[in-house]
Order: sequence, then structure tokens, then C-alpha cells
Amino acid sequence: MREDSIEMDLYDSFNQGSIYVDDPKVTMTVNSSFGFPTKAIVNKFLVQTKDGKQIPFSSKILDNGIYFNYPKLTESGQSKSTTVIFTKDNSNIRDIFNAQAKRIIYDIDALSNPDLIPDSTLFILDESKFVIHVQVDIPLKGRVSDYPAVETFETDASKLTSLQEGSLLIESTNTIPLSADAQIYLYDVGNKIIDSLFNLRTTLFKSASTGADGKSITAITQLISIPIPNAKINTWSNTRTVQVRAWFNSPVDKSVIQISQTDKLKIRMGYVGKLKL
Repeated sequence: MREDSIEMDLYDSFNQGSIYVDDPKVTMTVNSSFGFPTKAIVNKFLVQTKDGKQIPFSSKILDNGIYFNYPKLTESGQSKSTTVIFTKDNSNIRDIFNAQAKRIIYDIDALSNPDLIPDSTLFILDESKFVIHVQVDIPLKGRVSDYPAVETFETDASKLTSLQEGSLLIESTNTIPLSADAQIYLYDVGNKIIDSLFNLRTTLFKSASTGADGKSITAITQLISIPIPNAKINTWSNTRTVQVRAWFNSPVDKSVIQISQTDKLKIRMGYVGKLKL
């Protein structure tokens, strides 16, 4: 079996702050249609980090050896599956993922009939083969500090010229155990920054209140009011692109948070002011 690898993009945009993954998993499934027992020979199993460092993957499962299931003679032409799951409890997977893993590299061969079983029913067909599938699971459980994200939106703000001075309101209701500081930049048609919503990066939404287990308990609502004088309205009307730069943080008093499928964030924006007549 040839060497292969799995790319991971968790840290692609990550150049500051920190992120901690509490319970990553790697599931390796091997399908064999060879009609005899085989044992895995791990030539290479390592993780390459974002900075290019290679860290060996270690596990007592590998130390003990992995025997693959195989079809009996009466099951000729079929495949038998063997699944192995590497967790923080049986390997160093948590440590290497938190070293900013970028790629899993593996090269696994198979030793046929390793225990030299004398069995006349063992067989091999021309089409017999091994198929290896490796899956990486990163549950939404861990902690983050200043994890960055950037999102850009196209817009046409020319209709703002019909407004007079007022306030831009941003209301957030959050049931996710994460907060986010943000700065929002406005770009003109020439892709030049013409203004930003805040003087300094500002908390765009606060974390939901959380229990001892890091799960959210109740939603937190926040309202931001940004004064907009007439001069800004004229400037903002030239906006054609909006870029949001955010930095996510888990609560400082929680070592681990857990995000569930029911956790949600709602953000509403509105304007309070006068219309030009």
C-alpha cells in the first residue's frame, strides 16, 4: 500500500492567539478481500505541523499490532472490515493536534499470515485488495483565544445619501459559549479603506453564560450603538465592500467549552435617525 496523507485546514488562517482541541479522533478503517489473516506493518504514521515539524504518532494500539479481519473461503469475493479509533486515551493524538497539525501522513503495509497458520482454506484472488480509509473528527470541544476569521461582503451603500445623522444599531443574541472582538472596514470601488465602524476592535457579541462543563446555559444579548454624523454618511455611501475581521475567544474562566448543534448566534442591524426630505 502506498504512502498517503490527509490535509487539515483548521489552522490555515491561524497566525496568532491559541486554540486547544480537547478530544480529537482519528478513525482508520481497513477493508480486506484477501482470504487469510494479515497484520499491519506501520512504516510511517506521523503528523506534520503548520511550521513543517513532523511528530511521530504513538499509540498502544500500534504497539500491540493490528490484525485485519478477512473473509473465509465461503465468503470468497467479499471484503471484511476492521476499524480502529485513536483517541486521547490510547494515543498522543491530542498533543499533536494542539501542536497545530496540518497533515497526517501514513504508510501501512500488511504481513500475510503472521502467525503461520496451516490452513488449506486460506486463499487469494486476482482481484483481492486492501482499501484503507482514514477519517479525522474534531468535536467542538476545547478552548480558543484570539482565533482569527475574516469575511468580506459586496454591497452598494449609495442609497445612504437619503439619510441624515443618526445611529447604527447592532444587536446580538448569543447562545454559543464564544465571544468575538471585531473591526469592520469599509472599502470603496477602488478597494481602498474609507472608514471603519469602530475606533478600536470592539466586542461584537458576548459569550453565552456557561456551566461548569463548558456548555451554554442562557443567551446573552448585547446592543451596540454607533453614532453616524452627516459627514460619515456621505463617506459611507461610497462603500462597495465590507470586511469583517473577528477574533474569537472562549470564556477565560473555562478550561474547556462545548458547542452543540442548538447553539445559535443572531445579529440584527438597524438605523435610527432622520431621512432627507
